[in-house]
Amino acid sequence: MTTVHEALSRPVIEVIDELAGMISIDGGRLELREASPDRLRFDLVLQDAECAECVMPRAYLEGILTTRLAQVSSSPPEVQISDPREPAE
Repeated sequence: MTTVHEALSRPVIEVIDELAGMISIDGGRLELREASPDRLRFDLVLQDAECAECVMPRAYLEGILTTRLAQVSSSPPEVQISDPREPAE
């Protein structure tokens, strides 16, 4: 069985790891929930964060990922992050 990470290219994984590292500084985690060629879906996990409000807002995180993915991929996937600080849709 192929894992979610196995479906991604090395440059895409490196971009995800880069952002995950930024989030972990404030105690949060970025968990990859779904990966396809045209979409990446993440859960932002803040349960262990000492300062959940210190973690960048969802829209900003999505913007960073989208910009960085465009730098390493000719057809970057759409990025969606579920943020527990926002009401469920």
